[in-house]
Amino acid sequence: MNNEKNDFKAKAGGMFSSRTYKNGVYSVGLTAVVIVLAIVVMLFVNMLPDSLKQIDTSNQKLYSIGDETRRLLDAVTDDITIVVVAEESTLDKRISKLADQYDENCDKITTIHLDPVANPVGLTTYDTSADSIVVKNEVTGKMMSVSFSDIIKYDYVTYSQTGVLNEKEFDGEGQITGALYYVINTDTQQVYYLTGHNEEIVVSSLRTRLKKIGIEASKLDLMTAGSVPDDCKLLIINGPTIDFADDELASIREYCNNGGKLIYLSGLPGAEITNVEALLSDFGVTVYDGTLIDSDAGSHYRYNNTDYFNYILPTIQSLPEIGRVNDKPVLMFNSVAYGIDQSDMSLSTEYFMQTSALSQLVTADYNQNTTPSMSYTVGADIVRKNDNGTESSIVLFGSYSLIDNDNILSAFGNLGNADMFVNAVSWSVGDVDAGFSIPSKSLAVVYNNVNSKAAASSIVFIVAIPVAIFAAGMTVWIKRRRR
Repeated sequence: MNNEKNDFKAKAGGMFSSRTYKNGVYSVGLTAVVIVLAIVVMLFVNMLPDSLKQIDTSNQKLYSIGDETRRLLDAVTDDITIVVVAEESTLDKRISKLADQYDENCDKITTIHLDPVANPVGLTTYDTSADSIVVKNEVTGKMMSVSFSDIIKYDYVTYSQTGVLNEKEFDGEGQITGALYYVINTDTQQVYYLTGHNEEIVVSSLRTRLKKIGIEASKLDLMTAGSVPDDCKLLIINGPTIDFADDELASIREYCNNGGKLIYLSGLPGAEITNVEALLSDFGVTVYDGTLIDSDAGSHYRYNNTDYFNYILPTIQSLPEIGRVNDKPVLMFNSVAYGIDQSDMSLSTEYFMQTSALSQLVTADYNQNTTPSMSYTVGADIVRKNDNGTESSIVLFGSYSLIDNDNILSAFGNLGNADMFVNAVSWSVGDVDAGFSIPSKSLAVVYNNVNSKAAASSIVFIVAIPVAIFAAGMTVWIKRRRR
């Protein structure tokens, strides 16, 4: 019996002192340490902000903010609240993740989520509707609401052709940053757009964009106002087809002679507007008779195998302050052409939009050409030195259709028309930081096209090398098994 006990003790002692046992204890201990370290690391990572835990792997960096936004965030001194108003079940995570970036990158900003079903009173509090973002300055009470439909934009051109509605652009950063700039900006520049002569109004979407960069656009009827207000930084004349009265012309001339600035978009060609043309002649401008058409293949709109020669796509040239539209085309229809006096030394002109050399002026019924084919001016900026030492200016566009909402802005989602108009306004006003006008990010699917040479080399890395490594490993394993 004693011998059996002694044998068991000897075996047990040998087992606990064996190399196998020691290796096992070492492995268990190392595993326990690794598990503890993993738990500690996970706890630490969970304490980090989302901006450090999440990596934006989207092609267009949809969930990231750019340098311009960061520059604005550094300038925020008031407490700001960003409210994402949407039901949790339907909330687009791209929007909510982007909104959280503003909170995480600025101590003065707090992002909250408001469910309009659970808290309908919140809609009244923030004067907004569901599926929107509200940016509010808690110090001044100034706030702006942005609809999700302004953030995620769809390709309606393709939809009209195929019946398939696809997402086209994501304008989250542009919209939120623009709203933030609006609520923290204390200086508002006042511009007016003229009414009373059958002008086209400046639509609300454009007025909202201007408001985001600190520009307030209001109506002005000179028949009732009597004169151009003293706070007018810019007067917009958008497509008049009824002439100015003599006293209205005198008021605008007085405004210009004292350093006033104009943007003029022509109305339909052929209108009898003698006083309007007299105002343009003050800046050396002549409006040619006829409507522009352009027969160059890349310079007019074509749809469903039909050419619309009067829908022109002019070439954008110099003056990047106005022509900066991120490579988007500009489309206008029924445009006039301008001639500008080059001999007047008091005038300085920069041309920023021209038609192709195959464009012509035709009669209203498009049946008769009135000029030979040549390039015409449809966009220019003219600065005039006045006798009293001031400078006045006028920005010319060939047609009111540049900002026609029904036929252009809402019908085409891929144009630079609105960008160009906003650029022209901010350029004319001058005291505006238009740098916070951030372009949309494309949601188009990007495909990787592999050529034949790249395909051949990829086979080496994807197939040949892995197979070689596997074969070498199998060879070593078999040799070891035979020992």
